[in-house]
Amino acid sequence: AEIFANSENVKQRLQAFCNRDSTVLYHPPGLAEDLRLGPYGDYLLCPGRLESLKRQEFVLNSLAQTKAQVKIKFVGAVGSESYAEKLKKLAARLGVVDRIEWCGFVSKEALVDLYANARAVVYAPQDEDYGYVALEGQIAGKPLITTDDSGGVLEFIDSENGWVSEFDSAVFAEALDAAWSDSKRCEHLGLSGRDRYMSLNLSWSRVAEKLILK
Repeated sequence: AEIFANSENVKQRLQAFCNRDSTVLYHPPGLAEDLRLGPYGDYLLCPGRLESLKRQEFVLNSLAQTKAQVKIKFVGAVGSESYAEKLKKLAARLGVVDRIEWCGFVSKEALVDLYANARAVVYAPQDEDYGYVALEGQIAGKPLITTDDSGGVLEFIDSENGWVSEFDSAVFAEALDAAWSDSKRCEHLGLSGRDRYMSLNLSWSRVAEKLILK
């Protein structure tokens, strides 16, 4: 039987750890039908569960090194209570409390609004399997700011539609500043990313057809 992987990253893992070949079959994120374009507003959006693999700690350390008064809204359920508490203490220690907002878990409608009105999306997970956030950002026409070790995210994000930084807080801070200082650049990169996503023609009907035929 043919094996399908949801990303090149997962395909490589299957080959490396299980010695099994697979076919990549991308699928759309859950918000695909709801996301919309909007203005390039006065905050960066960092979606994702609050847990160490999503590396919000790294984002905070980078934020503390920006030259501009960059503002970030963190949205997502608490995956680890201890990590969430650590983040709040770190934000206070770094002096960035007034530049961040912990939105927590929000409704689908609220999340769609947050994407629509963000200037850019910040997402720097560790070796992500696939990365719904990258696709959601693209559909909403927002450029992504990510790292060069973020795994599946890199299958969609490059210098043509976002910023790919080293996993270094000072370098990442420069990317945050670049996005914050130029909303027109964000619009250009974001719409380029949207075009890239649309070119993939992802749909559940195509996924189902592929699986059934196999």
